[in-house]
Amino acid sequence: MGIEYASHGPNEGEVVLLVMGVGGQLTLWPQGLIDLLTGKGLSALTHDARDVGLSDKMDAAGLPDLPAVIAAASRGETAPVPYHLEDMAEDAVGLLDALGIQKAHIVDGSMGGMVAQLIASDHPEHVLTLTSIMSTTANPELPGASLELTLQMTKTPPDPHQDLEGWLAHSVATSRLTQSPAYPADEEQLRTQFKNDFERCYYPAGFARHYAAILAAPDRRPKLGKITAPTLVIHGADDPLVPLACGRDTADSIPNTELLIVPGMGHDFPPQLFNVIADAVEGVARRART
Repeated sequence: MGIEYASHGPNEGEVVLLVMGVGGQLTLWPQGLIDLLTGKGLSALTHDARDVGLSDKMDAAGLPDLPAVIAAASRGETAPVPYHLEDMAEDAVGLLDALGIQKAHIVDGSMGGMVAQLIASDHPEHVLTLTSIMSTTANPELPGASLELTLQMTKTPPDPHQDLEGWLAHSVATSRLTQSPAYPADEEQLRTQFKNDFERCYYPAGFARHYAAILAAPDRRPKLGKITAPTLVIHGADDPLVPLACGRDTADSIPNTELLIVPGMGHDFPPQLFNVIADAVEGVARRART
């Protein structure tokens, strides 16, 4: 499995492995946040997960049958998916091994948090600390996304190859519903980000297979209880996609975990909160050293 990656900051610093969310390319990690982390002497490592960006694609797997995946998962059966979140965790660990990195601070976002939790539980020898951001445990009792956001996300977007402006408008509208209400994003910056990512790689089949892996995932709480690395959970108080209850459940499920609830934060990384996040990551890293 070929994994695209990028390194930032001092080569001699402790490594922070950044794990992005569903279908997200490594370019979604804000450069401003990366700069703050590297400014603290940390070395940041971003990567495209399998099936997205410039990493290897699994074309032969085809599109997942999402109703069949949901039905199998609801019965506690193995869902018909080409790969699972555990496989994505192994990809990340394989990247560390390939680069000769014995241990890293694992920092994530959304689905990346699910993968990061599995890195920490299944591969503890590679983990210095875990910072789980805007993620969840797959506890079936937890609430889901808001109705407005669910309706928006189930709409079929225009094909950007045929209607780029329509696709950009759809993407911006979706981001408006997930963004931090206290820190609304600039529309032109959103459009530029989406356009650049489209030009780098547009591969919706990978997003679909990532989403299938999320739907197929069992409750991770038994595994989370085995995590021994110092852990911090960061969650927005106003997250409409993965509600705050999910962050609380994550923190409750991992021993000796700190929970940082950020007022006004939704399901994104607004520039106004880069310092809050970078300082929190540095804090848990310092806790691991002492």
